[in-house]
Amino acid sequence: MGQSNSERQAAYRARRRQANLNAMTLWVSPQQREAIQAVLDGKAPQAEADQAKLQLLTTELETQGQVIKTLRFDLEFARNQIDSLRGQLATAQRQAKDKPSRGLKVVELENRRQAIAEGMRIGWAGDERDPAGLKQQADLSRKLSAEIKAVRTRLMTFIGVATGTKAVEQKGSWGAMSFKKAILSDSESNLLLGACTLLGRIEGDVERAGHDTLQLHTQRAAELKAMHAQATAMADAALFAGLDRRGEALFVAAANGDKRASFSEWADLLDILAGKKGAYDPAGVLFRRELSEQKGRLISRLVSKMKTGDMAAAEEHLAEVVRRFRHPDTEEKYGELAGRLTTLLVAEQIESASKS
Repeated sequence: MGQSNSERQAAYRARRRQANLNAMTLWVSPQQREAIQAVLDGKAPQAEADQAKLQLLTTELETQGQVIKTLRFDLEFARNQIDSLRGQLATAQRQAKDKPSRGLKVVELENRRQAIAEGMRIGWAGDERDPAGLKQQADLSRKLSAEIKAVRTRLMTFIGVATGTKAVEQKGSWGAMSFKKAILSDSESNLLLGACTLLGRIEGDVERAGHDTLQLHTQRAAELKAMHAQATAMADAALFAGLDRRGEALFVAAANGDKRASFSEWADLLDILAGKKGAYDPAGVLFRRELSEQKGRLISRLVSKMKTGDMAAAEEHLAEVVRRFRHPDTEEKYGELAGRLTTLLVAEQIESASKS
């Protein structure tokens, strides 16, 4: 007799178990089924694409965070401005008479906030200020805002005195000066109240422009930091990572050339090599400072070229520096000095180790 269906199924399951396979029953969504089927078909997920999506999502979240921060600042400022305007409106209503006064027609300046921010952003040469300059302008905007607020406060105080709602008092004295009748006409009072309102608007625009400038400072500082990191990595990969102590000494000697500035680390090192006595820092300390200074100058030049967006110019400049350093003429001209400097540094290090 032939095998029954249940016997055939049992035999099939036995063969699957012998092949080290296990059966599973899962309830999955269509997307999960597609993912499982992709694995069964041997299609590996693209890690690079996933990483790019994650990076894009992170950038979008950071951008939304900055937008929320700005909106919160604007909302808080708007609330304060509304409170101030309500107080001014209440004062104006108390002074208003049956017959409205005629005042000057004032046309408000458009895009004042943007104009103030642009003035903070652009320097005397017509270029955008560096991050430090932007931070200074943002700090100065707070000073200007405080001065405008002080003027507005003094003007409001004068209006109160001139309309009889406040008195002039002197500290340490019981005397006070006030007016039973207003010494300002209705139109004059309204004009001055309008000036207070205008000063309040300008104050707010200055505060907001200062906030915009501070945000730009943060962005530019981050960009500059990234450029410095990139330039440092380029310089290390092309030159500094492969230098030993003598190579570093040769770089410093070649960078200084025949220059010998007074009161510098390089001048002190040359004096020590010449056997001069003096209150010098240890040669190792002087050398590390000088190496850091010369390396920093190279990186600054690379960053200056990267700021223009011409990455090729930065790479070409670095390649030229490396070419000049590795040229036989450099070794011929500064090799003996670099050797003596290396000997001095090693001897000092050995002497310091023997004392410890």
